[in-house]
Amino acid sequence: MQEISPVVVDLVLHVGATSDQLVQNVAQLVTALVTKHPTQLRPQDAEECVRRLLQLLRSAADWLRSSILRTLGAILYEPQVLDVRTEEDIARALLPLARRGSASSEAQRHAIACLSNLLAHGEAQAGTAGSGAGSTPAATRKKDRAKRGVLAHASEFLEIVMEHLRHIMVSEAALLNRARFAGTCL
Repeated sequence: MQEISPVVVDLVLHVGATSDQLVQNVAQLVTALVTKHPTQLRPQDAEECVRRLLQLLRSAADWLRSSILRTLGAILYEPQVLDVRTEEDIARALLPLARRGSASSEAQRHAIACLSNLLAHGEAQAGTAGSGAGSTPAATRKKDRAKRGVLAHASEFLEIVMEHLRHIMVSEAALLNRARFAGTCL
């Protein structure tokens, strides 16, 4: 089986922001490649792809953000060892998009999925690194790095998720009340 990592990296890094339609088509193609042919990108390739997608996200029209976020989520789904600065950049870019009312509901959903993937990998790195009585200094540094990275934003992420859940609960309660009221009026 041929390695598709170079194809994914080339597509992401060389797409220009000149045409929104081209960006959307490349994003959809990369998402399909990554999800149908799971591959572990080399750490430097993952860094470059994530940084380029964040650049595209910053300048993208609202309707295009969902496609870019879906691609970012597909890349982040596979465990990546990302630099702390990259994790911080991801958190700074996605936390505002994940908040209710800040973007389309689809973009919010994809931003939450990206952050979830990133947090899950950060928690796994923090949980496995430095465990045991005979932990090495390198393992302890790895655990500290994971905690300083995206896990530092876990409480803000949880607040956003709770805000979305409260909104869903209020919406469901309003629907139930309307249904009860409609039933009594008949």
